[in-house]
Amino acid sequence: MSEAELTMHGVSTTEWLDNRTKSAKGIGKFEEKHWPMLEKLASSGPGNANTFKKVRYTLRQIDRILDVFEPGQLALSFNGGKDSTVLMHLIKEACDLHPTHSFTHIQPIWFQNPDNEFPEMQQYVRQVADEYFTYDRGLKTVTDEKLNRLWTMHITNPRDFIDALVYLSSSTGLRCIIMGSRRTDPGCRDLSGIQLMDLAPIFLSSTLTRLKLETRLNMLKLEGDPGIPGTWSSSIKEPSLMRFSPILEWSYRDIWDFIQALE
Repeated sequence: MSEAELTMHGVSTTEWLDNRTKSAKGIGKFEEKHWPMLEKLASSGPGNANTFKKVRYTLRQIDRILDVFEPGQLALSFNGGKDSTVLMHLIKEACDLHPTHSFTHIQPIWFQNPDNEFPEMQQYVRQVADEYFTYDRGLKTVTDEKLNRLWTMHITNPRDFIDALVYLSSSTGLRCIIMGSRRTDPGCRDLSGIQLMDLAPIFLSSTLTRLKLETRLNMLKLEGDPGIPGTWSSSIKEPSLMRFSPILEWSYRDIWDFIQALE
């Protein structure tokens, strides 16, 4: 196969590599992009001035993350809530104007607790998956249906969550998970915008608290369970994943202002 035939989402290999080099050289440099989302907010009146500032800052942060990580290394934690829905639209907006990433490069993951999910929430997640996480053309299933790229990982207890992180770290090309965590969420008081993944259960859509998980992990550390990352006798390292929380400093009102302003 010739180089001209090698394409990635309609972009030649040479052009793609040139764009990646340009993005790498531009890291840390300010570049104002004309995001349609911002233009709509700007034209909606002075009442959305604060929302405009929050969205502009967040889009810039996401844009920089797209510069740093390669396509296929980023995932979106999506559970159907307001926060993750807002984040999904922000990521899609940033990807639409990025030279080397498309929205299909971002892997959506649903950390689902099948024992503690409202049917309406499950239906909404599947509805969003059909609209945003399904390939319109090209890739199809063996039954000639459109391919849905949403990964669903069932989390019913702390061990399931740890196993999921270990699997993602060791068996996939993912290196960073983008999350819709906010400062006021349980277990998020001391979070940084981007940092190495710990074992806090902030992905979970259930009501599991950080305290319960930490208590369980401390018990396992004393027992020296060889199958749990972070225990004294464990031969497995903790998941080497980054966690990026671009809406960490958003308030509950910010979320609703965004939803109402952009419909």
